[in-house]
Amino acid sequence: MKNIKTVLLIFLIIITYSCKAQQIPESQYPSNIIGAWILEEDTNNKLVFTSNGLCKVYVENQLDTTYEYSFENNVCQNHTEDNVVYLKWREVNTLELICIEVSGMTNNTLSLMLIDSAQILYYNRQ
Repeated sequence: MKNIKTVLLIFLIIITYSCKAQQIPESQYPSNIIGAWILEEDTNNKLVFTSNGLCKVYVENQLDTTYEYSFENNVCQNHTEDNVVYLKWREVNTLELICIEVSGMTNNTLSLMLIDSAQILYYNRQ
């Protein structure tokens, strides 16, 4: 019986660490987000993050909007939350500021929460 408990404990530890290993550390968000991301629920919607701090939104392969982006820890405009990373977007023409919570990121997936509606958007790397 003791061996079964030990094996189960080791198994749980391995599962816990393997799941955590898939998540990108917050410090690597700026470099890992660079590239194209396709919205799961609407594959005609694409975000392209560039290394010069721009996020281009494409709808049906047509450029819709361009944002300057940055990552903020714990505070973004009126939003304050401990242990939260925000993606801060500033629309380049109107200068409108949008704060989006980064729910999670792996090498191939990106989860963003629209704060005002609490809607979570799931993206896959193209």
